[in-house]
Amino acid sequence: MESNTVYIKCDDDICYFHPGAIRSLVEEVIKHQDENYAVLANVFNVPHTTLLHQKSGALDKEPMSTGDPRCPVACTDGPFAERIHRQFLAKHHAGSLEQLVLPSHNVSGRARIGVMAWAGENFARFGGQVGPADEKELTQRIPQLLGMPLRLAGKALCSHYAFSHQRGHLDTTDVLDQYGALT
Repeated sequence: MESNTVYIKCDDDICYFHPGAIRSLVEEVIKHQDENYAVLANVFNVPHTTLLHQKSGALDKEPMSTGDPRCPVACTDGPFAERIHRQFLAKHHAGSLEQLVLPSHNVSGRARIGVMAWAGENFARFGGQVGPADEKELTQRIPQLLGMPLRLAGKALCSHYAFSHQRGHLDTTDVLDQYGALT
């Protein structure tokens, strides 16, 4: 909650940060801290951004993510996660990850976080207390309480390895090793 400080929450299964992603995220927080209480990164393999990537044509459209944080495709389907990760990796090798950059925009409703940043002043507005259902509180309850929406930083591209239901399948593949080999 310290003023003049930007904080970043990062899940432990973020397996890739595009060069400049953290800088873009922090710049978006600073630029919009008076209108947006916090900023989400453009996290690959979460329902909301998967839907946006599919709609833009950067990812295959079948099956389609609903964008809902509990989407049965984007949150539970291991083979689907493998397929889109392989598309991400192919774009990286081809030098075309820019296809996954999204326009920055406000986000409403519950969302998966992955990577989130905020100005200390904005957390101080509600005392910085977040309960055990942190995703729901950070993306839904607190924005409503403050009357300040979340924002998505479209240039802050990173990749989320797996939700728990995807992990059983993904752990049998070389996807994580492929991310580890990226330079």
